[in-house]
Amino acid sequence: MIRRFAALLALVLFAGMAPAQPAASPWNSLAAGRFNADSLVQLKAAGYTIKPARVLWYTGSTPPPAGRAQPAGYYVNNPLTVYGGVELPVGRGSGGMSDIFQMDGDAAFAIYGSTPPPITYYSFTMNEFARYRPDTGKLVETNSSIALSVNNGNIGTTQGQPFDANFVVIVAAQFAAAQQAREFFLRQGVPAQSINTILIPHRFTRQSSARAPTLNFLTRLTYRTQAEQDIISSFVQRPTPPMKALFFKGPGAAGDVLDSDLVRWDSLLRDDRSEFAADATAGLDLLASRVLQHYTALGYQVKDQAVESLRHIDPDSFCRDAWHTCNYDAPDALYGGFYCARNGGDPQRCTGLLPDTGSRAIIVGLNHHGYGQGRLMTYFSYAVTRLTDLQGIATLPDVLTLGSAAQFLPDLPNPDDYFVITVSRDCTLEPHCLEVPYDDQPGVPGLPKFGPVEITTRVYLDKVMGTAPNPANFQGARLFWIKR
Repeated sequence: MIRRFAALLALVLFAGMAPAQPAASPWNSLAAGRFNADSLVQLKAAGYTIKPARVLWYTGSTPPPAGRAQPAGYYVNNPLTVYGGVELPVGRGSGGMSDIFQMDGDAAFAIYGSTPPPITYYSFTMNEFARYRPDTGKLVETNSSIALSVNNGNIGTTQGQPFDANFVVIVAAQFAAAQQAREFFLRQGVPAQSINTILIPHRFTRQSSARAPTLNFLTRLTYRTQAEQDIISSFVQRPTPPMKALFFKGPGAAGDVLDSDLVRWDSLLRDDRSEFAADATAGLDLLASRVLQHYTALGYQVKDQAVESLRHIDPDSFCRDAWHTCNYDAPDALYGGFYCARNGGDPQRCTGLLPDTGSRAIIVGLNHHGYGQGRLMTYFSYAVTRLTDLQGIATLPDVLTLGSAAQFLPDLPNPDDYFVITVSRDCTLEPHCLEVPYDDQPGVPGLPKFGPVEITTRVYLDKVMGTAPNPANFQGARLFWIKR
């Protein structure tokens, strides 16, 4: 299934090799910049030259392309992710290198090297950074994905593993350009199954637009534990960079990849309604009832309530066509929120206030790892977001919810199939809690006493299909804003 999916997606699966390589390894030669002479001759005959490019890792929690300070947005600001980019020799920055660039239709670039050791998730995604708006002539940042990602769920390796593996990822808007780059690596001795191709429509290139959009490339390395965070820190700080990049400059011809050549996310959905089994729903109802009884006994009253809604972002309709920033939507993710109907009107974002410790939010839900044989998704997390500037304040990954429902479901054999998360100003006595500090601490994202706060969700990567899960497979969590 994975190979069939990858073929449709035009991702020629890339392979992993053991970290220890023999001296004659093509990966060692590539890392040292030693290229097969015949491969250079073949490129020159086709009108191509190769130039060094550069992989960089952003030190903050959000990628600041072109040196700009980006607000910690609704999608991009995942505090559990380290982001990386690629600088190509096509920009106006120092030495002509930039991580924001335009591409010719017949250009290509490649990232190659080693994938990280085992972590929760990683991916490679091509994005549109900004486009010209015809009615104003100004660049509008859309920060939107262009094609589906190469990730640890759909990547192929020679040893059948996605981690500690050697790889190549090629990006191109022309089939012939992608093939030129592919043949270059094959002539270095790189195994065919270790070469992936991300195709992007040629409408994003110079030859197809009088004012072509600017682009960038994003790598995500996501962790859920301190041990994984340490692994990622060591990986990106290796003395010998684990990933390198090359730029393939063509003669300047137009691209030929069309939108119809790309596989759409919604063509890869699978149905698994395990979370809607009668016993799962009954357990969730019981848990919600007992949680409310507990807080009612402590003097709390419910002020608002809502059920979680999950969706996958369509970057064309939601971002580019609407001139709205996606803040780097991840093609492998579902994004969620809570909407409540107030005063009989249409459902709106169910925001709340946390003026003091007498106000809090409670989230009651299913642990998605417990259903569908554990393959519905790779990880989920909840975050508190400040609405005034979309600053992420706190994030709780799924592994930290384990044990949270035990006190409310002592009579059930599987309390860890459920979770209870608290959102509060003070989490001292509540281990499964998102703490929201006030905004009076220097250097710490906080929330004013009466500042509105929103709770958002991420659900990543169907383990079978290797892309964003089907939102219909998940039973939404319940949110209760309470106060005493």
